[in-house]
Amino acid sequence: MQNVVCLTKFAVLPKMYEALSLKQLTTEELDRLQSEPVLYSPFDTVMIRVKDTNISLHQFSSFNPLLHTPNLYVELAKIQNEKDLMKFIEIYGLPLGISKSTSTNCMEELITITEMDTLDFFEELAQFSDLLSLWYYILNNEPIQRNFSFIVDGKVVSTETKDPKQIIATVLNSKRSWTESIESYGEKISLCIRFKNLFEVAYFQLMNAVLNKKPLRRCKECNSIFEVVHESQKFCAPRFGRKRSTCENTYRVRKRRQRQKEKITESNSQEESGMK
Repeated sequence: MQNVVCLTKFAVLPKMYEALSLKQLTTEELDRLQSEPVLYSPFDTVMIRVKDTNISLHQFSSFNPLLHTPNLYVELAKIQNEKDLMKFIEIYGLPLGISKSTSTNCMEELITITEMDTLDFFEELAQFSDLLSLWYYILNNEPIQRNFSFIVDGKVVSTETKDPKQIIATVLNSKRSWTESIESYGEKISLCIRFKNLFEVAYFQLMNAVLNKKPLRRCKECNSIFEVVHESQKFCAPRFGRKRSTCENTYRVRKRRQRQKEKITESNSQEESGMK
């Protein structure tokens, strides 16, 4: 994204996040939940938070989402359950929730998200993942497999009653909650973006993918949608901080073990034939 500057960094605190069930919350924490406690069982994870909010500089890393994590939007959409969510959080931090902002210089800010309501997160994730899937079908001229519906300004918009492309535009417009400004940054005049959470980042990246018709495919290993960087790419891109694709590694290891197993089976069959 040329001439677009992100003035927000997000803090990540590895091994400092804890998942809490309903019965572990204090009265004050219960009051902060976005959703009704009756929707949970006492053992459901209802909140994920930073264990200690008195954070020193050596305890966290930070990243600029547009500079360092251009594939964050497809990584977010891969989350299927709590286990996936915790893995994501260890790499990218909490995607949503209560946060604090710290100025790092005259223009940039550091966002540290310290607490997240999990039901609120999964509701938002479902809408985002559906929007990405709908765009995938449109982009690749594939039949839309099911009805997609979204909540926009308190009303339901659905592919049953509205053109899918119009829905994409309507939902993306409703999610443009980040801050944009034209500023003199460095030696250039640039469009500067500030985000409050990772969902804003994801919607911004998806908007950019839609407007530029960036190619999307499904991973040969996990079947998740990924943004194509080079024509021969068949697997999800490496996650932030990794050099190799986890999906590609998993696929190659499984195939190697499969070949080894086939060789052993073939060898055993030949030995049995020789003994007859």
